[in-house]
Amino acid sequence: TEILSGADLTTALSHAADTAHSDIRSALQDALSTTETSSTDYAEKTGRACHLPMAGPLIFHILRHADNFSDAVERNNRAGGDNAGRSLMIGSAMGAVHGVARDTGIPLSWALKLRDGDQIWTACQTLAAMSRT
Repeated sequence: TEILSGADLTTALSHAADTAHSDIRSALQDALSTTETSSTDYAEKTGRACHLPMAGPLIFHILRHADNFSDAVERNNRAGGDNAGRSLMIGSAMGAVHGVARDTGIPLSWALKLRDGDQIWTACQTLAAMSRT
């Protein structure tokens, strides 16, 4: 919710890590502070399964180190394991931060390849215009 309220991604991740349940707090904080920049190599340390002690830190690592939406998708895919499950949170966060059809956002060409992509894009533009009024 912090991202949707306008907080930058780093601040939102740090706050989420600092206030997480004690069972996972240190793992999330490590994901944000590690000097390892390769998400694939970091996945070797955390594991690749879907349960929170593995998925959460890897999600935070990917979000912390990805430069843009496409980079986050690639990092997640390369990390292997339950990348489909992680993609829900990664895509949502990166989409909220970077938007669509921007240099760092969801590539418009990806969205338009969806069935009814042009209609979905038109609906998104309509919603965006409504939120500005």
